[in-house]
Amino acid sequence: MSDIVSQLRARRDELAAERTEHFDIPGFPGMVAMVQALPYTRAVELVANAGSVPGTRAEVAAADALIAEATVALFFRTEAGDLQPLREWLEPQITDPEIITAIGSHGSAPMRFDDRLAAVFGILADGAAKVVAGVLPNEFARVSLGRQIKDWIETAHQGLGPLTVGE
Repeated sequence: MSDIVSQLRARRDELAAERTEHFDIPGFPGMVAMVQALPYTRAVELVANAGSVPGTRAEVAAADALIAEATVALFFRTEAGDLQPLREWLEPQITDPEIITAIGSHGSAPMRFDDRLAAVFGILADGAAKVVAGVLPNEFARVSLGRQIKDWIETAHQGLGPLTVGE
């Protein structure tokens, strides 16, 4: 591949990564994922690798992986419609010391589909994709959200317009 093509693709990925979108989490009214556009090649790689997850249909595993990797923060939509970081919304409501410790384990980093969310939901999961599988209510919800995110990522990449090297 020519150097100029590599540069253009890298620039397109950089611009796409600056784009974010919010998606409601199925089964949890008020819970919202802020998703960042992954490099298109990474999204394709996640889908391709999903076929190797034992005991899970490839489409479901691909959705889990895409949701887990593309989600950069979780929020709660207040009654006023404002998005509040999920951690800030949860902290005053939780009294279990183990969960409080787990929530604080990543410093001020936004909550994602990680060990903190697993602790809140009481899920034993090793890895973000497994947390997605444990939190979302069923395979249909996981595949549906995964498709929405995949479609949005494709649109985010298509809508960037013409690029020149050095932009």
